[in-house]
Amino acid sequence: MNRTAFISILLALLALALTACTMNVLTTTDTTEPAYSNLAATPTATSVTAPITTTTAGTTATTTTAAIPPGSVALFATISGGSQSDFLRLEGGNVYWDSNQYKFVRFIPEAGLLDEFGWTSSKSYSKSYIYGLTSGNWVYEVKCFIDSGRKDIRRIDPRTGLTAGQFSPITTADTYGGFTICGDRVYYRTEVTKDLLGNRRSGGNVMMAQLGTSGSTEVLDYYDDSNVGRYYTIGDEMVTIIFTPENGAWYYDIYRVDPSTLSLGELLYSFGTKDYISFYEGDTALYWTEKVNGVVEVVRFPLDGEPVYYLEITDSTPENISVDDSGGKVLLAFKDETPESPFYYLSDVTTGDIEELEVESAFFSKSIFGNGQFVILN
Repeated sequence: MNRTAFISILLALLALALTACTMNVLTTTDTTEPAYSNLAATPTATSVTAPITTTTAGTTATTTTAAIPPGSVALFATISGGSQSDFLRLEGGNVYWDSNQYKFVRFIPEAGLLDEFGWTSSKSYSKSYIYGLTSGNWVYEVKCFIDSGRKDIRRIDPRTGLTAGQFSPITTADTYGGFTICGDRVYYRTEVTKDLLGNRRSGGNVMMAQLGTSGSTEVLDYYDDSNVGRYYTIGDEMVTIIFTPENGAWYYDIYRVDPSTLSLGELLYSFGTKDYISFYEGDTALYWTEKVNGVVEVVRFPLDGEPVYYLEITDSTPENISVDDSGGKVLLAFKDETPESPFYYLSDVTTGDIEELEVESAFFSKSIFGNGQFVILN
């Protein structure tokens, strides 16, 4: 096959036991590998050449829940107006909307359904942005107001598209992020304000907003010893990661925290890399990517186990990587320079089976947080 993006999988069935599995291959190779260690030699893996796929199937503009088969994969993305949307085909024609609009859409490859879940207008006098994220069996619409840092977060039923709750508006120092959703709570840190001499005046406290209630409650004061790092949610557990730049490298300390009080708990893992790392929340594990000997390694870290090399991208220079897990599956999405790009790979956490999803290329989003979230519909 003439494609250049190859993917292989190392899946931890036990803490220190890895199984390498291939797609469209009838044999499975069992190997025993040491637990993942940072910047170690790349573990032996079974390389897989995924089939070249193109999709021209149309999508329907309206959706009824009865038309969605149980177990379908629902993908979410933020698509900007203009030329990108022209290539998203609906029944009877192409998608068109104002070039100043961002739309938060759902695509179900198995059923060929494309639906709008939300939209916002990003105009010069009122800059805004919209994206989605998943947590548990829910999808959340996040509407960001860029000038103020305010974020409106709405819980949506991923099958019906109906609103299932809303958080009070929150404001963070991060333009698009700076929060994590754990169950019915959203945690965030307020922006620190300083005087002309650079001394803190206010802010930096960790706050919590409850779904369906007004206002927020302070959880940690600015000076609290537990008020450190960036918070991430893994299922019903939480961690905080302390990022430390030092001598041209980055060091990361991952601590467990109490999901109710955010009290700092045990140090779970520490490592360092030359490059700045992005972390991804999943229902069953924390994920991140590293480049090791020219290979992009996707690391999976279940909090009750050890980090392991899970997915491996070789012979490719991937861009806009995103990782998510839901319903026992892991989704890896990325784009590269090849004509077959972009790619959506779905891996089964238990069996190690992987498949490539057929997705309209225009559905892939280059917008920040605009791609790679999914749920398995019941």
